[in-house]
Amino acid sequence: MNAWLTLTTIHLKLTLRDRQALFWNYLFPLFFLFVFLSIFGRGGPRSTGIMTAGLLCISTMAVGFFGLNIGLVTARERSILRRYRLAPIHPWLILSAEVATNFLTALSSLIIQLMLAKAVYGLKIAGSLWALLVMLSVGVLAFLALGLIIASVAENTKVAPVMANLLFFPLMFLGGAAIPLEMLPPLMQKISRWLPSTYLVDGLRRIIVDGAGLSANLVNLTVLGLTFGVALVIATRLFRWEPAESLPWSKKAWATTVILVFALAALWRGGEISAERSPVLVIRGGRVIDGTGRSPRDNAVVIIEGEKIKAVLGEREASIPDGARIIDARGKTILPGLIDVHVHLGGSAGAAASPEEYTPARELHDLKAYLFSGVTTIKSLGDMEDRILDLRARERAGELLAPRLFAVGKVFTAPGGHPVSTIFAGAPDFVVDAAVFQVETEQQARAGVRALAADGVDGIKVIYDGGTPERPLPKLHGSLLAAIIDEAHKAGLRVSVHCGTGQDVREAVLAGADGIEHADQDDLDDHTIALMAERGVFYSPTLAVIEALLNLAKGIHATDDPLVRACVLPTILTGLTSPRSPILRRLRELPDAVMRFEHRLQVAKMNVRRARAAGVKIATGTDAGNPGTFHGPAMHRELALLVEAGLTPLEAIVAATRQAANYLGAGDRLGTIEPGKLADIVILDGDPLKDISATEKIWKVIRGGQVIDRQRLFAEHAVAKANPSIP
Repeated sequence: MNAWLTLTTIHLKLTLRDRQALFWNYLFPLFFLFVFLSIFGRGGPRSTGIMTAGLLCISTMAVGFFGLNIGLVTARERSILRRYRLAPIHPWLILSAEVATNFLTALSSLIIQLMLAKAVYGLKIAGSLWALLVMLSVGVLAFLALGLIIASVAENTKVAPVMANLLFFPLMFLGGAAIPLEMLPPLMQKISRWLPSTYLVDGLRRIIVDGAGLSANLVNLTVLGLTFGVALVIATRLFRWEPAESLPWSKKAWATTVILVFALAALWRGGEISAERSPVLVIRGGRVIDGTGRSPRDNAVVIIEGEKIKAVLGEREASIPDGARIIDARGKTILPGLIDVHVHLGGSAGAAASPEEYTPARELHDLKAYLFSGVTTIKSLGDMEDRILDLRARERAGELLAPRLFAVGKVFTAPGGHPVSTIFAGAPDFVVDAAVFQVETEQQARAGVRALAADGVDGIKVIYDGGTPERPLPKLHGSLLAAIIDEAHKAGLRVSVHCGTGQDVREAVLAGADGIEHADQDDLDDHTIALMAERGVFYSPTLAVIEALLNLAKGIHATDDPLVRACVLPTILTGLTSPRSPILRRLRELPDAVMRFEHRLQVAKMNVRRARAAGVKIATGTDAGNPGTFHGPAMHRELALLVEAGLTPLEAIVAATRQAANYLGAGDRLGTIEPGKLADIVILDGDPLKDISATEKIWKVIRGGQVIDRQRLFAEHAVAKANPSIP
């Protein structure tokens, strides 16, 4: 033991005296960390933590693949290993001292990197330092052992770096260190389960970002430990001391064991994922508000098979299937997944203060923000058509973890009408044309509907609004509105009409509209409301967007809301207070802005109250994407405002579930907790019938029978946010 310690000490001293070793072991990793965190790590503590975890994994792999590996191959070429073998002490004692030296230098370098990230970039380590040290140590050992295998089989110093790179880059890019796993195609995601880097990155992120301990990382630690143990055994069998020593085929066969280790890792991880998506999931003991409007059912059992609800029973009558995964929901409330029928995913909900607001990465983040907020279905009611339909295709193919996505594609308006001269004022023609049909003739209107139907949209959106007396806008002719609705109905598409005044609403309903959006400029008269109820027209008042604009006009910000802080990007929140924002500047320069928005909110609430009394079908839409109307959290403001407007909490929940699903034309598969429906469910840690704000106390979210890990929902995505070029 004394000889080994002496040898290790000598190796350490030699390493610390070697300027080249100091550069590659310490200075280069610090420079790498500095550059990447300076460019990509400014999105807040969570983003910094995720980036740091990936960089630590990259540094760990580099030590094994390029440090120990190339050093040993060089020593063999120079016959230094031969001298070790002839030394009076056991050669493996010398070799293990070399490995220990690399381990200590690697670990010390990683600790210095952590200190830099913490001191300069505000890294916050949510978990214990002890757990982090253990994870790093096991990771370093695993990759040192893999480096030994390369050193054993590489013929010379020309071959060794080639072999190292052939392993290093796939492990970096496919293991989640450089690119979030969710950004990879499904096949690549499956391959990632075979790679030890996947488990090191996952373990580091769980500890740094999520605050997980060692017990929550047993799978990651076990896989890395197995990698170390089996790779070390293989390296021992394959190791060559002499440059001219050949490698028998019998020993090469041992190398195939490495594949078995990775296969075991894949099966292990696959088993863990299968447990999350067990064919049978049972939620028992909670209070079910099923979305139909019926009274709640206490001590209920919801049985889910695959992606659908099989049964909803009382606890006494339910028979729990063998092998089912059970969620104990005693003391909690079970709702259908919430549905937002009016969003604009292209809108950031910020104030146009930063280019980051318009990146694809921000859109992907906001899709997850909906799931985090318990919203399992959304409808884009006006976005860039190609982009939104591409996202919808990826969501439906299972390539994105996102809410169910419905989309109308381009919206119809008069030339120069809203949103051309409002939201898109000053935008290039190609941007406007990607999101809007400006129609002047019936032929154009019908051709536009047919084009959208051919593209496979889920509905049609028409702007039928002449602006305000202070700012009049071109308005679509009534005959064109009727033509659009007629052509849409021929194609089996529902039509939502954006209206401003009561007269707009009456004309849209008479033209055959399926749903009315907004209608907050003046009171709806009794005849119009009766007409809406008689014809079964849906009403989405979008109260949340009016309140958000009112708050911005007042200088009130939602940064104290825990749900907003949890899932809205810091860039968005910062931009809403930026003096550089042209949107905020125009808003605050608007004469009597506060009074106007207060009046609009009051009018809208009164219209909701009277519509509800007349039996009009009210559905929840937020107009999320507008400044201050945040994707996800806005749904909970809409529910609260509907209750303020006169709906009971139960009625508000029905508006956000069954009625919203019916408005989408998807009531046969969404919106209620009933047998045969898709298992989109939210479990709350509170009772929304007593206080509607309890809908924000989300405990679990289930989409299609899959339990969403809300604590890690944004973890991988923050890396993509740092690289806006990732689609």
